[in-house]
Amino acid sequence: MNLIEQLKRHAGFYECVWHSNSKCFIGYGHDLNAEPLPDYLHRDFENNPITEDEAEQLLASDLMNLRDLVYQCLDLNQFNYVRQQTILSIAYWLTFPRFCREEKLITAFKQNNFEAAASIVLTFKPEFRAEELAKQILTGEY
Repeated sequence: MNLIEQLKRHAGFYECVWHSNSKCFIGYGHDLNAEPLPDYLHRDFENNPITEDEAEQLLASDLMNLRDLVYQCLDLNQFNYVRQQTILSIAYWLTFPRFCREEKLITAFKQNNFEAAASIVLTFKPEFRAEELAKQILTGEY
């Protein structure tokens, strides 16, 4: 398994703009309110929906940007590959601003206190996603 495949499974695919509360999403959870689409994707999605390939490219781009942002509050190099990917998955799920506000979670990661980090993640919804990510935090394995 890898991060892209996991996020595709967790986020689901929306070929047209999906509205939830005051946010708008497309593809595999791309938040249109937080990050505008690149120029090459500007079009009427009702008549010309985003393809799965385009959505996957957008997700990969979002993750590269997110990785740079996460480094501002947490040095990912101190973790093994799976934990790095898990932290990015959590930050993508919560959004970067909310991830940064989760001070207890970030502190637990900085202290390599994976039990505490997993316990915090288990308080997030939906439970199926939280349980999967908490297990990855604890074991360092997919």
